[in-house]
Order: sequence, then C-alpha cells, then structure tokens
Amino acid sequence: MLNLVMHPKGSIDYKIALAYHLQANFGQALLQDKEIHDLLLQLNQNIEATWKEMVSIGVVRECRDCAVKEGSCCGTGMENSYDEVLLLINLLLGRTLPSQAYDINSCYFLRENGCLLRAREVICVNYLCQRISRSIQKEKLIHLQKTAGEELTTLFMLENHIKKSLKGGGLFKVYMDSFKYSCLLACRSLSNALSLGFKVSSQNRLNLTHL
Repeated sequence: MLNLVMHPKGSIDYKIALAYHLQANFGQALLQDKEIHDLLLQLNQNIEATWKEMVSIGVVRECRDCAVKEGSCCGTGMENSYDEVLLLINLLLGRTLPSQAYDINSCYFLRENGCLLRAREVICVNYLCQRISRSIQKEKLIHLQKTAGEELTTLFMLENHIKKSLKGGGLFKVYMDSFKYSCLLACRSLSNALSLGFKVSSQNRLNLTHL
C-alpha cells in the first residue's frame, strides 16, 4: 500500500474509512438480510416523503434564501454527530462519501447544492429555526414533523438491526479484526517507506519523493 491516509481515531475521516471498510466486507451480506433490505426501501420512501413535504410547505425555499443571505445552519462540526453505521447506511443507499470538506466553515457533508447524505441525523432532519417557525403555519410544521418522525423511526430500526446483525452474527468481531489488520499493514508500509528514505507530507499522505 503506497497511497496511505492515516486518520485520527474518532475524526470524520476515520469514520468514513470505517464505513467504507464495512461496506466492502459486509455490504452484500447486510443487503441479503431481508429485514435490512426492506427497511432500506422503507427508509428511502420515508426520506422522499419528508423532502416532498419540505418543498411543498416552503421550508426548502426559506433555507436556500437564508443560506445566501445569512449563512447555512449546517456549520462546521455538525458532521461529528455521525457514526460509521449511519454513514454505512448512506453507502447502502447508493451515496458516495466525500474525501474532504467543500467549505471548512460548513459541515463536512455540505456542498453547493445541499447535503450529500441521504440518511441524516435527527437534528439535521428535525431542526426548525425561528425564521421557519415564524414564516410557515404551525399546522404545516406539525404535519412535517410527523412525516419526518416516520423517517427517523425507520432509520432507528434500521441502525439497530444493522448493529445487531454485525454483533450478534459475529460479523462485528470479524470486521474489527480485519480493520485492525488493514491498519497494521498500513503502518508497516509507512514504516518501510520511511526506512527507505521516503518522506510524508503534512496531510499524512505517503509522498514518493526520495529524501
């Protein structure tokens, strides 16, 4: 392994690496689980329903206008509430996770046209700022929260089932062992490269320029 990226444990880059590792090793097994398969389909439908409701009552319009004039609510650090299982769910839903932030002053997953993620954390789905609360009728917001609640309930069930499948089925131990082994190989490759006189850049990427 000559292209190495070493991430601090607990960082969003580390969690993304874990999510991709889980998908590569157990993605097919998880998708073949009927309950997980059905919950993924249900979640996708729930997410679509939430977005349609947000567009219909004007939440999306208000958010876009506010982002241009005052800045997005999706500030830096919001990504830290995500774990590797929720990121894995996004991969199972067909999303690609980024390798870097678009704007260092915003959430890691925020791009010019909005959030990259399909499945999102509770606060990202449920948060209603004062501007939205003032500009949109209360009855419409209540209906939106009911719709969003169905999405979050499905997501909660899916997360729990995936965690149960990984741990109860013995996949979690295999996953941890295989990931530790991959990290060990990476460290050995880095050590060997350094011993041969190669240097490492400030981004902790192996640079094949000889010292």
